[in-house]
Amino acid sequence: MALIAAAAVCIASLTGCTALTSSGEDATASDSATLSHDDFRAARQLLMPPRQLPGLDAVGGLVEADDLAAQAEGLDISSQLDGGGFRGGVERTFRGPSRTVTGVESRVLVFSAASGAQSFAKLLADSPDAFFGGPATVRPMRLGGARGTMIKPPVCDCPGAYPLYVGVLVDANRVLWLQITGPRVSPAVLRDVFPET
Repeated sequence: MALIAAAAVCIASLTGCTALTSSGEDATASDSATLSHDDFRAARQLLMPPRQLPGLDAVGGLVEADDLAAQAEGLDISSQLDGGGFRGGVERTFRGPSRTVTGVESRVLVFSAASGAQSFAKLLADSPDAFFGGPATVRPMRLGGARGTMIKPPVCDCPGAYPLYVGVLVDANRVLWLQITGPRVSPAVLRDVFPET
């Protein structure tokens, strides 16, 4: 399957369009103040691998509580992250030319227990507009034996903007979050590219 990522992708947010960007250089376990080496390695293995999107540039980084709080416009999620035992996360973004997908962000968020991961996944499903702009459509998603949520925000009113689909699954104490955008993205494409747990 030919997959794409573009240099700048508009994502709907409550304040307008923002670019889908990477979080910087590839992170290492020592860069995280909160993730153990084992948690970091396990989380990175659940990210979308670069070989799945050949020809696209992939950049990895860390996801900290402040990053999630900044994304959740209008919501104070700091206490929920603390109470849910959020340890940190990793992400990998992909960009490059193609005819199907123009941007991908793969995230794995690690919590101290499965209940924290489930609680955060429920927050994403219950309040998608705060994270992705709205009004967003939310529906159940199945991936193999796993159940999760698919979120489809409205298309951003930006030049070159494409539809955005977000998939959220819980795997033990981790939340797997994958968002894709592009001219030919669909629920089927999201399921096809979702990393295996």
